[in-house]
Amino acid sequence: MANEVIRFIRDQNVQLRIEELLKDRAPQFVTSLSSVLNSSPKLAMCKPETVLNAALKAAALNLPIENNLGFAYIIPYDNKHSRTMEAQFQLGYKGYIQLAQRSSQYRTIGTAIVYDGQLTNEDPLRGNSYNWKAKKSDTVIGYVCLFALINGFEKSLYMSRAEMEAHARRYSKAYAYDIKVKKKTSLWSTDFDMMALKTTIRLLVPKYGPMSVEMQEAVRVDQAIIRDDETVYVDNDELSLADVGANEDKKKAIVAAHAKEAKDGNADSPQRDNGVRDSGPTAPEQETATEDNPAEDGGGETEPSKPDTKPAAPPETVREKAERKYVHPQTELVENEAQENATDNRSTSNPGNL
Repeated sequence: MANEVIRFIRDQNVQLRIEELLKDRAPQFVTSLSSVLNSSPKLAMCKPETVLNAALKAAALNLPIENNLGFAYIIPYDNKHSRTMEAQFQLGYKGYIQLAQRSSQYRTIGTAIVYDGQLTNEDPLRGNSYNWKAKKSDTVIGYVCLFALINGFEKSLYMSRAEMEAHARRYSKAYAYDIKVKKKTSLWSTDFDMMALKTTIRLLVPKYGPMSVEMQEAVRVDQAIIRDDETVYVDNDELSLADVGANEDKKKAIVAAHAKEAKDGNADSPQRDNGVRDSGPTAPEQETATEDNPAEDGGGETEPSKPDTKPAAPPETVREKAERKYVHPQTELVENEAQENATDNRSTSNPGNL
């Protein structure tokens, strides 16, 4: 399979496309991509177009794709819906820092792992305080990112180890799968600290820092499968919706992907019984027999409804029947007296009865 992907890359038309985009960097690009493919058997099983497009995106951002450098990655992704392996582009935390530095607006930007004893004071408004020399043990308690602009603006973000673990479980399908099957296949499993540092940058910089055109494009395609005709976001759906760095086009694409995934899932799986029973349309939605909408009785003609016709009385309940049959003694006495008076009156008014 690796040979198939390499043959695709070395195809004459593909080579012309690479040379047109990268100019004199084309030979180095092909050599670097071939090295990555040879070191990753699963990546060699992915659809060739997704591998090439992910590598070209990294080259367009001028970021190397060697895994040990940590700037950008090409990750194999098992697409359960299409039942194919596809390549996913991922930006490393060093790539974010590199792109921020190129904008010439950041005086400093960096990330750090916080160990036990180094966090001295937590202040979510003015920023936490740290004593980097007060490390008590190798226990990681959190991660922090801080940047300062040339104009003097500063901002930082701290996330505890527990918060980062919850974040990874929620937003990374691959990491959640690794925990479930007790394997280590995703970057969150193999290099948790690196992904945690990247997350602090990704959540902080797009929200508070200036973003160059390169940075905006990197955020747009981060953790995406780049096909020839579309860009699909497969592993960071909810994060992208919450992340202010995601533009409207990306949010719309994520929502559309969610809708398609839900539709496909409902079509493939039987309907579940959630305890709710369908009792038919509610009263406002039920059709009534009118002149414009006659009631259907097997195809025969029907008379138009009469405005003076009174609606049929509802069926009598058991309680109403009991109340109708029961007569209070006082009420019975009054009724008997009224009947006797009526009889006397009829007798007096009729001479034949005298």
